[in-house]
Amino acid sequence: MKSLVYTIKDDSLGIPLLIEAELCDFEDGEPPIIVINEITSSFNAQINQWALSDRYKEIIKDKIYQEWCREVRHA
Repeated sequence: MKSLVYTIKDDSLGIPLLIEAELCDFEDGEPPIIVINEITSSFNAQINQWALSDRYKEIIKDKIYQEWCREVRHA
């Protein structure tokens, strides 16, 4: 199993957010599992995930997955 931590910036909600997520790849041919660890605003205030829609969290996970795909493709 590989576990990678990614930090991305996202401003699709109209405010800049810094998202830290962990991607767990069990190397079994299945897509990796992505867990959002922390979301902070540009003012270093932590954002509670329950306040965000499930759809937005899925978009963030997709962005992390895309980052991982770019990394794997260039390796």
